[in-house]
Amino acid sequence: MKKIISIGSCTILLLTLFTACRKGGPIHRPNEKIPADVATAWMKLHMRLTMTTPGFNSVVSSRSVGYAGLTLYESVVPGFKEYHSIATQLNNGYALKLMLPPANGSIYAPASANAAMAQITKSLFGNTSSANLKTIDSLDAALTAGFLPRVSADVLEASEKFGQKVANAIFEWSKSDGGHEGYLRVTDPTYVAPTGAAFWIPTPPGFGPPVHPRWGSNRSFIPGVPANTMAPAPIAYSPVSGSVSSTSVMSAQYPMSKKPGRPTILSSNC
Repeated sequence: MKKIISIGSCTILLLTLFTACRKGGPIHRPNEKIPADVATAWMKLHMRLTMTTPGFNSVVSSRSVGYAGLTLYESVVPGFKEYHSIATQLNNGYALKLMLPPANGSIYAPASANAAMAQITKSLFGNTSSANLKTIDSLDAALTAGFLPRVSADVLEASEKFGQKVANAIFEWSKSDGGHEGYLRVTDPTYVAPTGAAFWIPTPPGFGPPVHPRWGSNRSFIPGVPANTMAPAPIAYSPVSGSVSSTSVMSAQYPMSKKPGRPTILSSNC
């Protein structure tokens, strides 16, 4: 399976997080407009890490992108008066809200975002290579060096500590969702797949076991998502000619069988 997640998907995720806000308490906020280079650099690196870290298939990677986006948002909230923490809107979010650090005084958003992303990236990619860890540290250091001419040492230190605390809080909260360290448990030897003519079976050439068979039981980001997005029950399987399932299969496969080089379908059994 190709481990590819588009940056466009990340952008949609981050925009969703940035626009789903609620009112909060007053705090000192800078008037300076903040460029997006810090956020962009870290999310690009995140994409690279999903493709070079064992176990980061599309399932595990989507989870890591979600927590990275949440961390990025919560780390810069104090720098923008129009945005507020979205913790209480999340599933079990009140527990997260209690874990998040208070933002007292002036927070320089690029520095807090950089520190938060460096911390959460290392935490989420707990099994990545030493070379990748060095890349994380290098990006952190390069971005930090660019902050020094723009902000005082005290504000920089406070911002970095705030960002690190945000990342640590979100990572601790993430551990209870059911998908923690999923990259180490891509398959589950305790899972017994249902058997019968209507059910999934391992396919050649690898005949591999199902991937993350219990992932659907994980805690969703938004309350009620599983119930509100549940697909309708599938058509009851039947090999009998003329049955609903047999007819639906034939209606999809028959046109394909008429293409040049395609064998004619003689049976609807599958």
